[in-house]
Amino acid sequence: MRWKLCLLVHRRLRRELEHIELASQHRGSGRRAAGRRGSGRRCQWLVIEVTAFLITVFPLQRTPLADDIMASKRIDISTLQLKMDERDDEGLDSSESEWPYWQEYRFAVRDIVTIHVETIDKAKIEPGAFHTSLDEVSEDLLQFSKAVFDCSGRIKAKVACSGTQVWGAELNKTDAKFAYIKDIIVSPQYRRQGVGRWAIDALLQHQALEDCPWIFTWATSLNLPGKPAGGANARQNAAIAFFRKQGFRRVGGTWFFGYARDGGHPSRALPIEGDAEATQTAGARGFTERKYEELARAVGVKW
Repeated sequence: MRWKLCLLVHRRLRRELEHIELASQHRGSGRRAAGRRGSGRRCQWLVIEVTAFLITVFPLQRTPLADDIMASKRIDISTLQLKMDERDDEGLDSSESEWPYWQEYRFAVRDIVTIHVETIDKAKIEPGAFHTSLDEVSEDLLQFSKAVFDCSGRIKAKVACSGTQVWGAELNKTDAKFAYIKDIIVSPQYRRQGVGRWAIDALLQHQALEDCPWIFTWATSLNLPGKPAGGANARQNAAIAFFRKQGFRRVGGTWFFGYARDGGHPSRALPIEGDAEATQTAGARGFTERKYEELARAVGVKW
């Protein structure tokens, strides 16, 4: 009964909306017609808001119609402001933390979008302890560091000479910081309105990360709704396309993507269609890191 009530109200409001829109097409002109069209738009959102309210009040069974209605909450992106909450294990300043080289941040806009980011200050990591240091703070960072860097924090020759070869020796700076996006989550009712794109743009411009010349991520960090028709591969492809549009490019042949703040960095000139696909598991058996170093020297890649 409760669902039928919501459905009846929804259909009645929709009929009223259609009547107003039809009238605006056939009656009057100029200011009167514009006024009717404005009333039609207001009525359209009244349909959504009233029906969504009824669905919220009553504990209804999830249906495609209910999902569509609840997912139609409109938002004006120009009014949003990305705010930051600085966090670590005990709320201490990073200089007093057990891991002074690591900092975790949470960026959010109310209940609309949330981004979790970690930063690493390579200057505060002991020589030769890059992997073990990151292992202490984050499984995500450990996987990233092992895929891209050696134990000294230098980019692997295998990574530098694979893919598009746009990433290299610039990542070896021992006094540099980098950021890693763990995840970005847009609430279901605000999706498909450009909120995710806006959030990444705002993140890249946020002063908390201005001393990080590189921002990295794994494409699966994008939280996408539902089960895409193509399964997990379709979900990952959608996430990859999203980050590529934001200027991220694949690091070598790994599963990870990076963004360079420097507009003159080779990755910034690489078009989306020219980016590489993952080849992380590929490679000849017995092809050691030393052989990759020899190959890198032969092709003139700096790492």
